[in-house]
This record gives sequence, C-alpha cells and structure tokens, in this order.
Amino acid sequence: MPHALSWGAEIELVMKMRLLAPLCVLLALAVPGAALASKPKGKSAAPPARSSQQPKTVKQLAPPPVAAKQTSPALEALKLADDGKWPQARQMADASGNRLAIKLVRWLDAARPNSGATFLEVTQLLAENPGWPQPALMQRRAEEAITLATPNDQLLSWFDASKPVTADGGMAYGAALMAAGRAEEAQKVLRATWIEENFGILQERAFLAKHRELLTPEDHLARMKRLLWEEQTQAAERLMLFMDGDGRHLAHARMMLMKGKGTPVQALESVPEKLRTDPGLLFDCVRWYRRKDMYEEAFRIFRQAPDNLERPDIWWTERAVLARRALQMGFISDAYAIASKHKIGGGIDYAEAEWLAGWIALRFLSEKESALAHFSNMANHAQSSMGKSRAAYWMGRAASALDKKDEAKAAYRQAALFVTTYYGQLANEQLGPEQGWILPADPQPTEEERTRFFESELTQAIDLMADAQTPNLARPFLQRLLENAGTPGLKALAVAKADRLGRIEITVSLARRADRTGVTLTNPGWPVPPYELPEGGPEKALILALIRQESGFHAEAVSSVGAKGLMQLMPATAKGVARGLNISLGPNSLTKDPSLNIRLGTSYLQGLLEDFKGSYIMALAGYNAGPHRVTKWVRDYGDPREPDVDAVDWVEMIPFSETRGYVQRVMENVQIYRRRLGTETSTVALLFDLKRRQD
Repeated sequence: MPHALSWGAEIELVMKMRLLAPLCVLLALAVPGAALASKPKGKSAAPPARSSQQPKTVKQLAPPPVAAKQTSPALEALKLADDGKWPQARQMADASGNRLAIKLVRWLDAARPNSGATFLEVTQLLAENPGWPQPALMQRRAEEAITLATPNDQLLSWFDASKPVTADGGMAYGAALMAAGRAEEAQKVLRATWIEENFGILQERAFLAKHRELLTPEDHLARMKRLLWEEQTQAAERLMLFMDGDGRHLAHARMMLMKGKGTPVQALESVPEKLRTDPGLLFDCVRWYRRKDMYEEAFRIFRQAPDNLERPDIWWTERAVLARRALQMGFISDAYAIASKHKIGGGIDYAEAEWLAGWIALRFLSEKESALAHFSNMANHAQSSMGKSRAAYWMGRAASALDKKDEAKAAYRQAALFVTTYYGQLANEQLGPEQGWILPADPQPTEEERTRFFESELTQAIDLMADAQTPNLARPFLQRLLENAGTPGLKALAVAKADRLGRIEITVSLARRADRTGVTLTNPGWPVPPYELPEGGPEKALILALIRQESGFHAEAVSSVGAKGLMQLMPATAKGVARGLNISLGPNSLTKDPSLNIRLGTSYLQGLLEDFKGSYIMALAGYNAGPHRVTKWVRDYGDPREPDVDAVDWVEMIPFSETRGYVQRVMENVQIYRRRLGTETSTVALLFDLKRRQD
C-alpha cells in the first residue's frame, strides 16, 4: 500500500506512539496468578528444533463436555453482548443459569466505557479472575467508576494493594487515606498523582482547590518537565502560574519552539547561560532543526551536547532518524556518534540503537571490533526470533570481516536456527547448501499440558464465545490465553484454539505474538488459504507473502488511511487498476470480494515489477511507500540490481522504518511460502531474490 510518509511524518508518528506508550503498557500488563503460567526449568528455551518432515500441526482436541454442551440462552446472551444490547445480555445470561456465561457477560460489560458497573463490582471481577484479559483496562474502568458514594474502606482495600493508574484513582485514594488519618501516606500519593497523571481542566481545578498547599515547587517543576517531554503544551501553560525563576524561563523557551514561535537561537538566548545545556531544551532545538530540514545544525547540537542526556528513550526518536540522515549526507562520524551515544537501558530501542551503531561501524567506518561489540550487546538483549537472528547474523558479518572464520560460522549457525526470519535465511545462505532448508516443526504439547489447557476456565470461555459465533469478543481472551501460556506447547494450543473462531486473521495475529516470544508456529503462522490466485502474474509465494504482511489475511481490513481488503489497496489506486482491466467497482467490493481484491492487487504489483525490471525489493518498497520514493532511493543509495551494490545494505538504507521492515518481512515470507506451496525444497534463495532483475 502506498504511503505518503516523509522523514518528518515518520518521526512525528514515532513520537505520537512514544507518548501513547504508557497507556499501551497499562493495557498490556498482566497480573500474577495466571492459570496457565509455567516457569521453564533450567536454561532458557532453545529455538524450535528443525525436522526433516513438513511441520506438524498441533492437534486440537475436542473441549470437555462442560464447554461443549452449552444452553441456548447462554449463547444468546453473548450474541446480545456482541450487538451492544447489554441489559438484555445480562438478563439472558442470568436466566441461562450458566455460571461462566454470567461472569463472562459481566466482565465484558464492565470493560466498556460508562457501563454503570460500580467500583466494587469491577474490582471484585479483577480480584476473582487474575488470569482474565485486559487487567490494566479493567483497573482504569474501576477508577472511572469511583463516586463520592464509594466507601473509603473499599478504596483503601483496593489501592493499598494496587497503585492508582489515573488521576481519579489517585485523588480518591489520597482522600481516603486522609479520612483514615494516614496523612503522610496521603501526601505522598497526592503529590505523585500531580506529577505523574494527566488531568482535565475541571479535574485540575478541583485537585488544586483541595491540595494546592501540599504541593512544593519541586513537584510543579517535575510535572512541568513531564508535560514538556510529552508536548502537552496546554497543560504546561496552565502550570506556568506556579513556575518562577529558572523553571519559568526554561518552560517558556521550550514551548516557544514547540509552537513554532521562535528559533533555537532565540530560545537559547532567552534563558540564562547555565540552562542552555538543559537536555529538554536541546532536544527541542534538535527537533526544530530536523523539522526544518536544517540537519547540519542538528548535528552540531549533538556534537556539543553532554553525553548523559535525560530521557534517552525520547531522544532515540530523533537519533534514529538523524543518524540515518547524517549517513546519507556523508557525515559518517556524526552518524556513528548519534547512534552509539544513546544511553538507553534496554528493550527494543536499545537493540535497534546497538544494531545501527554496529552497522555504521562495520559497513561505513570499517571499525570491525567496535561493530562486533555492538552486535554482541544487541544479542544479549534480544528476545524475539527476529531480534536474535538479526544480532547473530551481523555478528557473523563482523567476525568474517575480522577473518575470525570459526566465530563467524558459529554466529551464522546461531542465526540460521531461526529459519523463518529474514536474517536467519541470510545466515543460512552464508553457510552454504549443506546447511539445508527445513521449516521448524510446531511444538507439540504434552498430555499434561493438554489437560491443563482444556480445564482452564479461560479456554472454556473462548469455546463458549466460539459457539456463540462472537469472534470479536473472543479476541482479547485468546491474547490473554497466549500471554498466560508459559511453555511452547501451551502457546501452540492457544494459537490452535483460535481456529475455532473461523477467522484466519486472528490465528495469524496470535501466531505472530507467539513468534515475538521465541515460539515459531509455521502452519498457523503462514496459512495457505484456498484463494484463486491469478495465473501468469507474480509468483504465488510472493502474493501470499504480501497478503500476510498487508492484512494478515483479514479480507475486511481497513487501515487508518483507508487502504482496504486483503492486499490493502487504496480506493484511488484500485479504481485506476480496475479501469485498466475494464472492471467496475462497487462501494464495498474491496472488502467483500476477496478474489477481486487479489486480482487488482496482483495487477498493481505486476505493474511495479515491470517498472522496476523484476526487482522484488524495489517493487515491494514501491507498493508500501510509493514508486516515486524508490526512484529517489536509487539515486541516493544506488541500484540494488547492480553487482556493485550490496542489496542487504540497500534495504537497510531505506529511511522509513515501516517500509524497511515491510520489505524484509515480505521477503522472508516468500521463502516460507515457496516451501509451504511445494515450489522450493532444497535451499533458501533470499540473496538471489534481493538481486532479482529482468532485462
């Protein structure tokens, strides 16, 4: 799907995602005590063993009678809930006498906004069902349900064990502590709430009316810093009333840049000299210069800035883009310094930063030892199959450059264990034909795991929703079932359970989640639906690989920018292709007629392949970001079809992280689908595919 992203648009999107990260974390948190959790014994689990046979599919046993024989009112209750008819759903569930249906409807009802459920009702559901889905969302719902009539003993009982996650919760807990004579604890809670939580205007006024005297200048400064890092300028402006001296000068200068009402020079001149190296102000200067395409000025600030900058996680959003821009402009040392001095403590951004620093060191500075150290750092923090294979592959490249042949071979072998990943496939080819090319067998659960799985209440709840044909209600329960699964066998059972919903996209989505935890499930993860794929166009493996990445096989998918259907076609693009094929399009054709969507999408893809003389990576980059951008990247980075251009590096140079990842995911999928379709049986052909051309 073509996207009109620019350098600036991509970084702004990353920043928005960064600001939403705390909420995403809350929505993902799992409480302890999950019924299926199982700690692995001994060493960490190795990658899936490879088999000489086609991957086995996990056998899905029939659910026990308690889940198979449900009364009609129970199923009707869930259908009513799915239709949003909550009073009728609750009434029908109660009439059914089915304990699980009653609890399920109450949980689903309480999870929606403004359900009318009380604080006590929601917290009791949470306490009694620790392994159920979306606990963080449910806690927010509980705090939203607090009223003046909520008894203090209920508030204290809950919040003494569970920290508030909203301003409402913090205010209520603080008031309850005060009423209980626990003034010192109340002050700590209220001050933390002021610093850490976001308030609406009326909320903020009410809070300050009651608790202004408790707050110190340090509290206001800490809140101001957080608001400015999150670009919440309206709340920051309201807080200016409580700022004075250095804090006021700094806040004014930063907001001047955020609102575009001044330049970095003016902002720096407006504050005392001692504040001109403030990390937040420097960050805003860098961002301002990047947004104005004044990259050399941004590089200059990085050269002069102190190494240990505050909020390295937010700084990385600028570093990641500017390091690549410096590389493109020939400022290689600046690119390496920007990437390597990230100071991130761990996680995905740490791995990405270490990889980027290592890649620049190896491929542009010939600093091979430094590169190997960076890739080793990444390997020590990688969690997913993709992350582990990426780190190991590049360790192999660095060791090979150092002429450490045995070390390089060992690294390639480690990467090649993850044969479903792009970098694992590259490593496989480095090892030669003798390495073989076999997809991993899906892990098989033990009988004890099967018994535990099918006896789980969460499993039985999913069966009930499957019987009621309410897959959208079941989806978060399946995700939680997978999160609770503590072994590869249990994860395989959780993904297999998704098949009962009859929604292939849910199964694929769940398999992807499992893969991010290091458990690869080939059959459910790379399905082969019975689509009628056009003859004479792109190879079938490429079409399926692209569909998997574009929509995850969701025929009715509609993206945030309006792309539709299996191949995520923009309506304007689809109309243009349809005119060329003399096909008429109805208003819902792209989402209701999968065959038509595939026909139009493959025709568009075939056109791109012809435009780029058979190059898969150029056509895919054009499908995702627009063909005009690919033409520009050829000017900037060379033609990947030419012998003197390293196609692996060319893909890595793509400036948009979305497009870069897109090309890599589709290319790895192509190798897998060839094997699944039986069109390739002996070796990986990724390097050949990266260099494809038809003159």
